[in-house]
Amino acid sequence: MHKTAQNPYQQAPHKIGELYSPFQCLAVGRHVCATSGLCGQHEISTALGARCVGVFADQSRHHECISGPQLVVHHCHRSLPILRSTAFAFSSRGLHRICGTESDSGAARRNMKPKLSYQAMTSALQRDLGPISAWTSVSEGEESQVFGIRLANEDFILRINRLAESFHKDAFCYRHFASASLPIPQILSIGEIDGHAYCVSRRAAGKTLQDLSPAELPAIVARVDEVMDAIAEAPVDATAGFGRFDANGSGGHESWHDFLAAITDPQHHDWADHEPAVDRNWIEPHLCLLHEFIPSCPETRRLVHGDFGSNNVLIDSFAITGVIDWSEALLGDPLYDVANILFWRPWLACMEAQARYFEKHRLDLVGNVPALRCYQLRIGLQQVFECASAGDMEDLSWAMARCDEIASTPPV
Repeated sequence: MHKTAQNPYQQAPHKIGELYSPFQCLAVGRHVCATSGLCGQHEISTALGARCVGVFADQSRHHECISGPQLVVHHCHRSLPILRSTAFAFSSRGLHRICGTESDSGAARRNMKPKLSYQAMTSALQRDLGPISAWTSVSEGEESQVFGIRLANEDFILRINRLAESFHKDAFCYRHFASASLPIPQILSIGEIDGHAYCVSRRAAGKTLQDLSPAELPAIVARVDEVMDAIAEAPVDATAGFGRFDANGSGGHESWHDFLAAITDPQHHDWADHEPAVDRNWIEPHLCLLHEFIPSCPETRRLVHGDFGSNNVLIDSFAITGVIDWSEALLGDPLYDVANILFWRPWLACMEAQARYFEKHRLDLVGNVPALRCYQLRIGLQQVFECASAGDMEDLSWAMARCDEIASTPPV
């Protein structure tokens, strides 16, 4: 488990029996908010808050629940692992794990996207930055509200999230990796609005790669390839470790192979918790196959975007104007970004266009079939886990079928 960045509403560790709001449950020091709805037997009476009923200092597999004015549950006797540094919060859809271990860093948080009022946002921004002369709607991310705003005759992007960690990580990436060949928008301000984090960054011109028409894609894919090379060549002297890194540049794993294998480790990903949606007879052969692939992958430590190639690349007049959203950035093999494009090629036209470009012009990349197969399977298994966590059965079915394709046939 890697370190997490400080955020504006970080609280002291919970105390047993004390009452906390959902937002206070979002970021705490260690083990928090008793057990959760992992077994599916908890009944939530209100979305107003949660009473902390256990602070676990070990890896005990037994837990017990209590009743309180904010949380009504009944006893749970199923043995389940209590994962380290896991936080829970409530919404109208029930109880969610929304931060903590690598396993719950994705899909569960998407269910908790903030919806702040215009009045609250305007008041906070004018307090911190001055008058706003214009607002525009922008396609939202998976975890954030996103707006275009105008301050002092300049255009900026405003993002609102439950947590500030990804914003601080974007700022770290701008400071250490941005260059003429790798345009990363500057982060100007990170602050707080009603218990949520906000981030204001310079607005890059253009539209996302995903928003281009199929006819526009062939003319831009070579530029995209150049930016991928710039990512791979970015200096990583200010970082340490491997795998996903935090807002201080510290990776959460001792080696690249360790990161790849983390999907098979119950301490990071409790696959038993997702049965029957992901049957043991399906997941175990795929995890074993991944273990077989890992030794063929190089132990290298370079910058990896981690979610490159679709809505995180901005284009204007056949130029790449911005590479955004570095929340999934890694330290490891840059071929992982190529594998991400290959994995998603059946899903998005922009990924298919890039994959075809690689197959025609970058045989040096697509020729490493064993590593690409490993990385695609690793990406797919992470997607399976997150879809199962979120209860997204349609996307889960697609991801499992894609993993089956990769497991049975080389990717290129």
